[in-house]
Amino acid sequence: MNRRNLIKSLLTGFGFSLFGCGTGGGNNEEPSTEKTEQIFPQSIASGDPTPYGITLWTRINPEFVNEKEVKYQISTDKEFKDIVVEGFEEINTDGNSIVKVFIENELEPWRTYYYRFIYRGTKSKTGKFKTLPEQEQDIQNVSFVYMSCQDYVNGYFTSYPHVVNEDIDFVVWLGDYIYETAEYSSTSVREINLPSGKDKAQGLEDYYYLYNTYKSDKNLQLLHENFAFIPVWDDHEYANDCYGYHAPDHNFKNDENKLKKLRLEATKAWYENLPVNVPYNPDGQDIYNIQIYRSFKYGKLIELILTDERLYRSSHPCGEDQFTERYLVEGCGEEKDSDRTMLGKNQRNWFLNKVESSNSEWVFWGNPVMMMKFKIDKYYLTFDDWDGYQYERKLILQKIKSLKDENKLKNFVVLTGDLHSFVVGKLSSDFKSDAIAEEFVVGSVSSSNLSEILSDVYNNPILDFEDAAKLFNKHIEYINSHDHGYALVKVNKFYTKITFKKVETIKEDTSDIKELKSFIVYNGNP
Repeated sequence: MNRRNLIKSLLTGFGFSLFGCGTGGGNNEEPSTEKTEQIFPQSIASGDPTPYGITLWTRINPEFVNEKEVKYQISTDKEFKDIVVEGFEEINTDGNSIVKVFIENELEPWRTYYYRFIYRGTKSKTGKFKTLPEQEQDIQNVSFVYMSCQDYVNGYFTSYPHVVNEDIDFVVWLGDYIYETAEYSSTSVREINLPSGKDKAQGLEDYYYLYNTYKSDKNLQLLHENFAFIPVWDDHEYANDCYGYHAPDHNFKNDENKLKKLRLEATKAWYENLPVNVPYNPDGQDIYNIQIYRSFKYGKLIELILTDERLYRSSHPCGEDQFTERYLVEGCGEEKDSDRTMLGKNQRNWFLNKVESSNSEWVFWGNPVMMMKFKIDKYYLTFDDWDGYQYERKLILQKIKSLKDENKLKNFVVLTGDLHSFVVGKLSSDFKSDAIAEEFVVGSVSSSNLSEILSDVYNNPILDFEDAAKLFNKHIEYINSHDHGYALVKVNKFYTKITFKKVETIKEDTSDIKELKSFIVYNGNP
């Protein structure tokens, strides 16, 4: 507990009111639970664990805000008989009534804790999280789930109750936590009406509304309440197919000043509404006022490295004004240019240095967009993924190969989101040589997959598409773009097992779960 909060606790222990008259978060009365959902409408969350700390999150309903601070507690037991950390944090009343608590150097490594908030005598729900082990700790097993792409309008988040039943240590999110749009199709099941009245987010108020709406989903709340969350963004937290502040499909696309302002507002909303602890300057007017690329080390067993593949990337090659310049495109040669980058020079150097310096048995790359080549006949599926940045892709894969050849890197596995499809394929610098790594692309939680998209135009062409994908891409071992779900990862010193799981439906609010396919990567053999 820091000095400020220690003094507050001592004062409240002697009966002094910190908030004047009334029942504030500092009183000693047993909190009631009658107004929990009213006062905490988006429930609670935790994320970005460290061996000795965690980031806690909640939002207070502005209708109830008349005191500045919220109490938080962390305990080793569900009943909060052994409270190890407690204190007070201010509500960000200038923003979205968010409360974020950054706990540092107060917890024990590789241990499960329980936490809650208390405001005006009302307790939040109880959440739990697990800290990281110490960096050189010799742990035998790590398990986690990774996911991406939850479109509130297109379907219910039926995966999450099943994720909660998994025996895992944390959840990795690879992007598209919200969609900036309020657009509907024949497959839509829910509505969003932005405060601006537009079909795309126009500013901070719209982004806040989107996060509040998504986080009001009970299944998403259940997920956050049970696991520490480790997220990065992709494009829809800002705008479709974005890079830097550019948004080729937004109605602001020709107004540079509006786009820069919108990018800053999207960043602010993401930082405030997710339980992340990353360098961020809320007063900075440069779009690079945040750094979300980072890594998490689970003892000697695994290191998880996450990259930002939107903020620093070059524009799309071959143009971007038309759909056919970005999707199902033959190419124009620019996609192979050496000055094109997905990561940006600084992030790329950081990433490669992090991979090279890792002493973990397994290195996992949390990679938001697909790395492997994907062509149907002479057409690339999309230049919004790594096919549009081929020189840098080859440079990275050649470096991975040299590190493995020199025995400086034991195992490298790529975990990917974005494509709304389950795909498994071999990675090599030319996609013809022996594999140096495997890539596992997870299907979407609820965003439209290719089957749903194409069914609006053609008569069930998806199975033909999947067959064609494997025919023209010999490095692809498995593809499924007609199901939704998540990927379960279980790691030990001998192998990593990745299991794709699908829900039976996202068009109803509950669903059964089934295993789609399991894959094993053995230590030292991709």
